[in-house]
Amino acid sequence: MAGSSHEETLKLRRYILGLALVSLTAPMDSNLREGCELVPDPERPATWKIVKHDGTRTDRVVTHEEAVAFATAAAKSFHVAPGKAGSFDSHVANEVLKLSEDDRKKLLRQGPVTKEAVEQLGKKSSKAKSKDKQ
Repeated sequence: MAGSSHEETLKLRRYILGLALVSLTAPMDSNLREGCELVPDPERPATWKIVKHDGTRTDRVVTHEEAVAFATAAAKSFHVAPGKAGSFDSHVANEVLKLSEDDRKKLLRQGPVTKEAVEQLGKKSSKAKSKDKQ
């Protein structure tokens, strides 16, 4: 259960469903690997069916625009904060992996993991180790 109410749990479920629908309906990059292209058949579009508890089926079309609209409304209802742009730096990630578990936890509690944050933590750890040796 999300939070303390069934209503919040339902909002969370709708948000997760919205994310799944967006990913399922998003335009695909067809280049899987060199020499292998996965392309949809324009003569056979994706089929969606609503299957009820009694087994009856109804065709349903879900467009990407509908999925985005549903996910956006669900995110707003679930009070998801606006996204922030970020970037991944493999060098920084490797430096973080070299840290002790305690230092990694300290780093993650400080906020965004940046090159500068890793360097600052390294300086603090070096000073602490120097004091321990004395």
